[in-house]
Amino acid sequence: MNDETLIHRFGDVAAACPEHAAVLTEARQLTYAELAGLAGGYAEVLVAAGVRAGDRVGLLTA
Repeated sequence: MNDETLIHRFGDVAAACPEHAAVLTEARQLTYAELAGLAGGYAEVLVAAGVRAGDRVGLLTA
């Protein structure tokens, strides 16, 4: 069994093929590079708000 976490695996894929499609919908397509940038931005906002590793955070998607 592989002990690699999902976030580490995502980082590996994003680094290896940043221009490949990561998310596809009828309205939008995001590359791994774009998705990683969005995730990093959200992470910065959450850390600034005091969220720490292990905290649970609710997500609202639209």
